[in-house]
Amino acid sequence: MTLMETMQTMDGGLTEREKDIRRYLLDHPEKVELFSARELGAATFTSAASVTRFCQKIGCKGYPDFKLRFLAELRQASSQAHAIEGEVLMTPRENAVSLLRKITEVQHRSVE
Repeated sequence: MTLMETMQTMDGGLTEREKDIRRYLLDHPEKVELFSARELGAATFTSAASVTRFCQKIGCKGYPDFKLRFLAELRQASSQAHAIEGEVLMTPRENAVSLLRKITEVQHRSVE
C-alpha cells in the first residue's frame, strides 16, 4: 500500500492534530518538497514532534523518510502518465498535483 493510500484510508488511531496534518498533506502534496517538519508543523498549527509522530504512525521512520517516499510516489505517478507513448493515464488513486500535471500535459498536447 502506498503512503497516499495509507493516508487516505487510515482514520483510527490518529489524533485530531495528526488528522490536520494528513488533511494538509492530501490537499497540498506539492508543499512536502519545500517544507521541513517544523515548517509543516507551523502550516498545520501543530509541532514538528506531531509531524514526526504522524509519519511514524503511517509506517515511516520519521519525516525525512516520509518525505523521500512521498516524493518518490509523486514522481512515479507522474512518470506513469508518460509510460504509454501518446497516452496519459489517470487512476482514481491519484493526488491533485499529479492530476493537474497530467491535465496540463493533455492540454499541451491538444494545442500542439
